Amino acid sequence: HMRASQLSHVTADNIARVRDRIDEVDINDAFQGAAQVGGQIEAFKNGRIVVSLLEDNAATTGNLTDNKILWQRCKGEKTTPTNLGAEGDVLNAGMGLPGRPATVATKDNSIVFVEVYYKYTPIITWAKNVIGESKDIRYSSSYTIRDRANNTMQNAQSLSGTNRATCNYYNSTV
Repeated sequence: HMRASQLSHVTADNIARVRDRIDEVDINDAFQGAAQVGGQIEAFKNGRIVVSLLEDNAATTGNLTDNKILWQRCKGEKTTPTNLGAEGDVLNAGMGLPGRPATVATKDNSIVFVEVYYKYTPIITWAKNVIGESKDIRYSSSYTIRDRANNTMQNAQSLSGTNRATCNYYNSTV
């Protein structure tokens, strides 16, 4: 649990700290850091990290909780889809667990939201008897974007295919 929680915090914090503009390479760097934090538990082989950039939906003016997922990037082999929304989705009550949205972006205050899904398999026999063969663990973290006015995803190195961490790929290669 602690490692999955750390993965969500470290990844969200690293992406929130990227200055000036965000690029596909910055996302890959953040996933490299997550691979270091989650290396012993093989976080990408046994799980998936979903990164969403949430911002105020500029198409509406009156609704303060009307947000849009500007972009979303993923890494990991676990095929459990996020149930919080996909790239381009408009969310009417922020992002978070149903009935308990934890994150609402406001004008000029975008937020990075990170979800970690991990399938824990105990290696000790008595633990298998207590929790079963495996257990799905989920953690999320959100951080306000700092010192970055442009949150549109850039691709300065023209990365393509699996080199971009788009959510249609399920792999553990970082």
